[in-house]
Amino acid sequence: MMLPTTALAPALALLLAPAHAAPDAPAEAAPDTSWRSTRPAPLAPRPFQVPAASTGTLSNGLKVVVVENHEAPLVYVDLVIDAGSWTDPDGLTGLASATMDMLDEGAGGKDAAALAVAQRRLGAHISAGAGTDTGRVRLSTLHRTLEGSLDLFAEVVRSPDFPEASWEILQKKRIADLKASLDDPSAVAGRIWAHLSYGDQYKGRLSSTAAYEAIDIPAMKDWAAGHLRPDHAILLVGGDTTLAEIQPALEARFGDWEAAAPAPEHAAPAQPAAPAATTVYLHAREDAPQSVIIMGAFVDARTAPERPALSLANRAWGGQFSARLNMNLREEEGWTYGARSGISDSQLDGLWRASTSVMATASDDAVLRMLDMLAASQGDAPITDDELAYVRTGLLGSWPLAFERPGKLLSEHADIWRYGLGEDWITGYPDRLRAVTVDAANAAWTSQISPSALRIVVVGDPDELLPGIEERGLPVVMVDGDGQIIE
Repeated sequence: MMLPTTALAPALALLLAPAHAAPDAPAEAAPDTSWRSTRPAPLAPRPFQVPAASTGTLSNGLKVVVVENHEAPLVYVDLVIDAGSWTDPDGLTGLASATMDMLDEGAGGKDAAALAVAQRRLGAHISAGAGTDTGRVRLSTLHRTLEGSLDLFAEVVRSPDFPEASWEILQKKRIADLKASLDDPSAVAGRIWAHLSYGDQYKGRLSSTAAYEAIDIPAMKDWAAGHLRPDHAILLVGGDTTLAEIQPALEARFGDWEAAAPAPEHAAPAQPAAPAATTVYLHAREDAPQSVIIMGAFVDARTAPERPALSLANRAWGGQFSARLNMNLREEEGWTYGARSGISDSQLDGLWRASTSVMATASDDAVLRMLDMLAASQGDAPITDDELAYVRTGLLGSWPLAFERPGKLLSEHADIWRYGLGEDWITGYPDRLRAVTVDAANAAWTSQISPSALRIVVVGDPDELLPGIEERGLPVVMVDGDGQIIE
């Protein structure tokens, strides 16, 4: 017997209703999702205490700086001297670097292979090298093998053998690497930029095959005798040790270390003059698929009061992936994989540069766009409060992470020693950034970097670059791969 439809309706309604809802229950209110469109407030900054350094002095006057970190059973020792490639004699560019590279090729009667075996047995690693302003010998080792590792480290520093056979190999490698780099447009652009920026001195003296061929073992020994010396050095120690533990160990190995020869006299490098007007220096590479672009100018030294403001402004304009420069040239135009700007420091004033590699057909457009963006940032599109807050927050938030690497703090102390930066250089960094206002950032950016007084280096196809550059009226100077002007 079938039930009438009117009798089935209430039963069907009950079956189809949600299991959790009673018949005739009021509908539930929709959940509040407005929070999804509201940016959460930032968390309060966590306090961070920079690891404190302890200092001591060996009996020969060699200063020791120790930064403790007992999280891992590792110890790092870094001997820094105030001599680098800036001390290279004329005609021997690369001597400082070659000499420091040779230290671990043989020492104390052990050849390179024997030194390598000894390091592996100790769980240690020793390396040496030289930059522009300093030379360094580095040791990393296990705490339990510290004594043996320091013995080996002292041999490398104090008793290098400079084996002729090892230099023959390194010499050939350096010459081969140099020749290979001359086929790399980015490396060539860097050489041109260095020479045009510094001239025939300091970083402007370029490596060459002739210079490498002229470097010999007697020249290395003379350089080491004059520059690898305790009165022009500092010992930086980090990791799982203390000053009380490490100073006696260092005293036993370096306390009687004396200079082997009088310290050579070197004239301090001169500050190059700023360009009178923006000029493009072109090194022609016909049919090159890309063009390398570097532009920049000198700015005040890192100790100048305006430097924190300038650094933050640069960060917003071109110092990171999300900065204006990269967002425009890469994300909006698709001309490049990346574009950045930054400031490098040395004995001289800072050097600001912006660089990129772009597809050849965009060569002139990219140069002009970079100039226009720079001019706009100093005109009707200055750095904004939001941009300043964003880059400052990023720097302050990531700053403590850098000290997870012991080498970071040791390098900071090396710079303090080498350049006389002041004892609060590290600890005062956050406050210096926090003190920058947006007006100060824009003032520093506008006063320090002028679109009308830049050096611009381009390595690329002239046919792709010159039309737009000449139409803008910018002067163009042709140069060879060493930055020498082609008449």
